[in-house]
Amino acid sequence: MAYLGIVWKTEYEVGIELIDEQHKKLVQIANTFLKARADGLQQDVLKNTLVSLIDYTKYHFKDEEELLKKNYYPELVSHSKLHEELIEQIIHVLERLKDGSNYAIEELTKLIKEWLIDHILQKDMEYKDYFAKNGRIE
Repeated sequence: MAYLGIVWKTEYEVGIELIDEQHKKLVQIANTFLKARADGLQQDVLKNTLVSLIDYTKYHFKDEEELLKKNYYPELVSHSKLHEELIEQIIHVLERLKDGSNYAIEELTKLIKEWLIDHILQKDMEYKDYFAKNGRIE
């Protein structure tokens, strides 16, 4: 299977160094998963990479939400809800992967590629705009 990873683009940057670096790290971990999948590696390798992705995603979401809270971002609750939903989706797919579902790998690949970039380009850009208009507290 051909490896089709995610290529980081400057258009994904929200202009906050910590968040941009964490987004890049998420893309790196996602690419590790996508490469392992393309290379046909065993499910235990895929599971371990996925667990790393979940752990780092939780860490990133915590930092991002703290920044949004500190800056009185008006859409914090709905943004946090999207984060919760993603974690739940990935955990659900991980459980199916543990049960040996190959379809779960396909679903997860699509989820990672689409959600990560779509979330950054759509939802995270909303707080980029908010900070551009209202300033930001570090």
